[in-house]
Parts: sequence; structure tokens; C-alpha cells
Amino acid sequence: MIVRSAVEVVDPAASGTSWIRRENLAQQALDRAIATLGHPWMGYVGDWHSHPAPCEASAQDLKSIRSASRAYPRPLLLIVHRSGGVLDIRAARRGRSQTVLEVTA
Repeated sequence: MIVRSAVEVVDPAASGTSWIRRENLAQQALDRAIATLGHPWMGYVGDWHSHPAPCEASAQDLKSIRSASRAYPRPLLLIVHRSGGVLDIRAARRGRSQTVLEVTA
């Protein structure tokens, strides 16, 4: 997998410590990106965001990626960039998630 583009989906209610994946807005943004960039292999890989505190993926993060994974045939990734340069990488497929990797960037 190669990531060449990222699409920002703005959550109007987001704060410095909270963000919720808005399914409809995310799908609309993905549809626009695919139509604009027009490559047949392009698709949704998963979500990414940062945490201001040195904490791993939250319960809301995991719930969000599990829920989104039910709509796609292939696994999705959740990447949380934690303070200190640590990446917390989780995968979800068909509503189930697991830790893939935790590395220092």
C-alpha cells in the first residue's frame, strides 16, 4: 500500500481532545477525492489523527474504526500519532480491531 493523498474531513464539533468520524461526511469526501484523482486503485485506507497527550488509541477511536470497517471488504488502519513521536497503528476488519504495530517515528 502506498499513501499518496490524504483527505481532511472536518468535524465541526472537534476540540483539542475530541474528534468523531462523521460517516456521511467522510464518504462524501472520499467520493470527491476518487472522482478528482481518478485512479482505479485509489480507495479508503483508514483514519489518522494526533493525540496531544501520550495516550494510545481511545475507546472512541477503536469504536469508530471498527464501525467503518464493516462497510469495506479490506482491512482499515487507524494511525494515532502520539506525543514523543510514537505511532499507534491498529487494523480493523469486519468490525473487529487489533493492534498492528507501535513504533517510534
